[in-house]
Amino acid sequence: MPEDTGLAAQALWLAIERGDLATVRAQAVPSAIASRDDFGRGALARAAAAGRADEIAVLLRRGALADVADSYGITPLMLAADSGDAAAVEELLRAGAAVNRADQAGNTALMRAARGGNVEILQRLLARGASVASRNVQDWSALDFALSARATPCASLLRARGASAMAHGTAVQEVIT
Repeated sequence: MPEDTGLAAQALWLAIERGDLATVRAQAVPSAIASRDDFGRGALARAAAAGRADEIAVLLRRGALADVADSYGITPLMLAADSGDAAAVEELLRAGAAVNRADQAGNTALMRAARGGNVEILQRLLARGASVASRNVQDWSALDFALSARATPCASLLRARGASAMAHGTAVQEVIT
């Protein structure tokens, strides 16, 4: 990346990290938006990971692509689900982010939301067609993540949608039953 582009990208990334919407607007030029770090993450991924819905909206309007995955297959939607910010998830869903896309380990945004115990995000993802049947490379489903996190409301919602889980230890099962 040329030095000027690198500096512009770093300024944009720092503004996102700080939640400085005015600077994000000023720095969100195509070259900075398109820049990626060594892991393949750019401005939109950073805004999603920080749960910054307003910054996500600006970046999408300026040409950021909602489904650009990093080197590990992790998408902005997955990062937004991790952040716990439902508005950030909604911005990406409105932009057409693929709700059932999986990273290299087979994890989906639904699995990440279940692990975080966020019912609102689970509901939004399910409303957009997220599959409760998806399993990662360890054969875990979103329900497995909810059970492991002792996220009873999430597990109940996933079960109501037909999700199944691997056999878990008695202590984890007791949380749900």
